Amino acid sequence: MATIVGTRSALFYRKVAGALATIQDAKTQTGNVFFVDSAVGTDGGDGSTPDTPFATIDYAIGKCTANQGDMIVVLPGHAETTTAITMDKAGIKIVGLGEGASRPAITGDAVADVITVTSANVLIENLRFVTPTAAVTALINVAANRVTVRGCVFELGANIVDAITITAAGELPVFEDNEVVVTADGPDSWLKFEGVVDRPIIRRNHIVGTDGTNAFDDGVIDFDSVAVTNPVIYDNVFADNDVAVTVAANVGAITGEVIGPNKYGLVAVNVDNTGVTLASFGANSITAAAIAAGAIDAATFAAGAIDAAAIGAGAIAADAFAAGAIDAAAIANGAIDAATFAADAITEAKIADAALASEHFAASAGEKTTDGIVVTRATAALPQTTSAAIFTVTGHILLKRLVGNVTIAIGNVPNATKLKGNSTGAGATTDLCATLDIDNKAAGTRFEITGTFANAMVATVDVPLAKVQAADIVIPPGTIDLDCAGSDGGGGRAKWSVTYVPLEAGASVVAA
Repeated sequence: MATIVGTRSALFYRKVAGALATIQDAKTQTGNVFFVDSAVGTDGGDGSTPDTPFATIDYAIGKCTANQGDMIVVLPGHAETTTAITMDKAGIKIVGLGEGASRPAITGDAVADVITVTSANVLIENLRFVTPTAAVTALINVAANRVTVRGCVFELGANIVDAITITAAGELPVFEDNEVVVTADGPDSWLKFEGVVDRPIIRRNHIVGTDGTNAFDDGVIDFDSVAVTNPVIYDNVFADNDVAVTVAANVGAITGEVIGPNKYGLVAVNVDNTGVTLASFGANSITAAAIAAGAIDAATFAAGAIDAAAIGAGAIAADAFAAGAIDAAAIANGAIDAATFAADAITEAKIADAALASEHFAASAGEKTTDGIVVTRATAALPQTTSAAIFTVTGHILLKRLVGNVTIAIGNVPNATKLKGNSTGAGATTDLCATLDIDNKAAGTRFEITGTFANAMVATVDVPLAKVQAADIVIPPGTIDLDCAGSDGGGGRAKWSVTYVPLEAGASVVAA
């Protein structure tokens, strides 16, 4: 017969005074098990079965023996309002049972730390920390090494500043699989390091850093500018409710960090590359020559990844680009508009001779014609018994044509109207035409001038008409004004367009 060598099992038989014996797995539990339930428990009782539980966690801790693997099982629905719980027995576990809102709920009720951990190698698992009734100094204060906080829920309201604080004695802590949500204005951080701590691990946590209006005042993790060494932060989700959230605050002194990959909301600050900052690079440490041709192309960047605000003034100089490095085809339509450039960002002196040739520009409809440049002023009310500028002229221009279109009928009142050139120089204001009474002009009526100052402004119904202005007019710097002798109460409206040719560099016409 074969000899049976193995006669021992990982399962063992435990007698419980006053209760049924139990079979336990030595791989997970070798010490005593105490139960806590506020609904039916009594401190001073037995506490060894779910039917005879203790009433409070702190009392159960006092019944544990250090370093023999004792465990406190907190039953579903347990609700404990406490001024202080001290985990001063090394190697014990506090494990809550239940899911969601049935998890054991802990409510702080004093200006103090709700749970203070002063002994090493302990576990806090599956507890629910609700908003305290007093301004607590922390929900958990970690003041011993190798503490694990796992699968807990932190509901952070107005009476919480820093939810978990870690002192210099709290080496090698682990925070994993927790749920964190800000529910009101007040919290500064979820985790705050108060001293130099080595190798903290922060992983697989789901943090909603705002209530939709208020975010953590400092950050989800506040390193408080202390020299935390070798922190590991990965597989976390940092949600933000579309409110800016700082994930890691005051990181300047940390060293040896491993951060990422994590997931971030749209406006949560990505810290996966916290260790790489601009200050890490010396001047000219990255130059154009250091980057191979084609190493970075348009496909490398997501839409909107780099915008004007991300580039400081003078960050890219004209001489940084080789001839032909950027051509028209490389720039999407609308990628660069006037608002992108500061005043005088592009001047004549900055553009090489012949850099911009006439063949580079197409004459687009509504902007250029064979007669010149067309500028249109949007429809507006007429001046009321006064003169008002309709176009502003810079430099000297050649006026080829000036056309007005009635868009809303003009009131039936006498209204002698003319156009004037109003010089800002030494010249006087000059009538560009004689007056025309425009009272009762219907929508669709068109106004033009002949180019002869003594001739009245011409009005015609909206039908095809040969060009009226026979003579071109040189207009000096100033304004082109519309002068109305009468008032129709502002009911009538007209839009105007001007066709002109610049007579000197920089000459232009814009709607006034």
